[in-house]
Amino acid sequence: VDMEGVPDRGLYYLIGVLVCQADTMTPYAFWADTAQEERHIWQQFVHLVRQYPDAPIYHYGSYEPRALLTLAKRYQTDSEHITKRLVNVNSFIYGEVYFPVRSNGLKDIGHFIGAQWTSPQASGLQSLVWRYHWEQTQEQTAKDFLLTYNAEDCRALQLLTDELSTIQGSADI
Repeated sequence: VDMEGVPDRGLYYLIGVLVCQADTMTPYAFWADTAQEERHIWQQFVHLVRQYPDAPIYHYGSYEPRALLTLAKRYQTDSEHITKRLVNVNSFIYGEVYFPVRSNGLKDIGHFIGAQWTSPQASGLQSLVWRYHWEQTQEQTAKDFLLTYNAEDCRALQLLTDELSTIQGSADI
């Protein structure tokens, strides 16, 4: 899961999920045009993850768990079935695996393992710029940048999870 939001407004407007089963990957993007639509994308996300009750929910860092807890509280949802399945992939790297990159950020590690982002400016900060531009203009290209960026973050997380599994499987200790 990868989420996008506007922190100073407490708004979450995009929840991206990549469902991986055997040899298939199915991307989902739940988008809210307005703050009033946030509840709907939350309900869509909850409905989706309930379809896979035993699947771990991978994320990178602390943003998604905080966002999920905020949304669960805001919309009075029992989130235990979600929070107990959260797996912070970053926790398996920090102090354990050292990639030859400048930081443990998903973009740095992702580029090293072969993940790609369409926009060279892709970042959390840039996503705020794209959202602001979309809100001002309603231009589809700005929304497309956000949807693509989010999907590419989900794909990078999946690649990293696979890479860590490969490392674990080949390590002697």
